[in-house]
Amino acid sequence: MTDWYGTFNGNGNYRLKVSVALLSQDIATNTSTLSRAVSVQKTGGSGYSTGNSNCSWGDVIDGVAHSGGWGPYDFGGISELPLSASTQVVTHNADGSKSVNVQGSATDPNNFGYTDIGSQTLVLPSIPRGPKVEFGGAWAQGLVLPEFNGAWATGLMYAEFNGAWVLVA
Repeated sequence: MTDWYGTFNGNGNYRLKVSVALLSQDIATNTSTLSRAVSVQKTGGSGYSTGNSNCSWGDVIDGVAHSGGWGPYDFGGISELPLSASTQVVTHNADGSKSVNVQGSATDPNNFGYTDIGSQTLVLPSIPRGPKVEFGGAWAQGLVLPEFNGAWATGLMYAEFNGAWVLVA
């Protein structure tokens, strides 16, 4: 999990936390599933509270915006106030690479003021791409050993890739 923080300009003892983590990757669909979470943390000092519900937050993960309100709150007995959490699927580039842009901000006109985390980048592990080989009547991503005359064949293998036969092993 990667965390980014933005300290509120009206009270340095409070900060916004935006977290993004890779949950899984799918080679067949060239996608990754991410978890995202947004919270406000108390890092020190006294526990502020308000009965107002006029606070707001927002984040943008790979171009998808999430936003909402928060409050009332009481940091007298807690150090972190969760605001939002969800999962999101992102599609990788054709070569399997993916960089995710992450932004986040929050406003509290009662006690803390404004903060944002700026524009951040999370580089995901590349998803392997390669020729597809027919296997068991379906196209399999990557390299597999084909069945030949009732046995698993080894040695040189060819596969159709972009309309041409290429040596794959």
